[in-house]
Amino acid sequence: MVPQRPPPLPVPHRPPGPPLASAGQTLRAPGPPPRDPPPDITITHLPDSRFDTPSHLSHSSPALNRFLRILVAVLGCLHLCGGHWGVMQVIAWSNMIVDYSAQDGLIEGAK
Repeated sequence: MVPQRPPPLPVPHRPPGPPLASAGQTLRAPGPPPRDPPPDITITHLPDSRFDTPSHLSHSSPALNRFLRILVAVLGCLHLCGGHWGVMQVIAWSNMIVDYSAQDGLIEGAK
């Protein structure tokens, strides 16, 4: 027995409406019309760099600015690594040594 071909599918009927786009035309999706573009914005000042020194810091020396940046970076890294707990521990042990050495001397206070 030879298999038979299925019957062809019917061509869907296109409802009446605007004609389809021809070659080279672009179709716009239905919806509200496009908005007007925003007006031109004039920028009066563009900084030379993202890292320009603000005007209230311009009187300080570049070496001090560099030192402060490095100091803040190091303190931030120590904080992220849990260094603040170590600092608190050093302060606590120092206070204990001071308290005990006031009574018994520095050698006994450190023991």
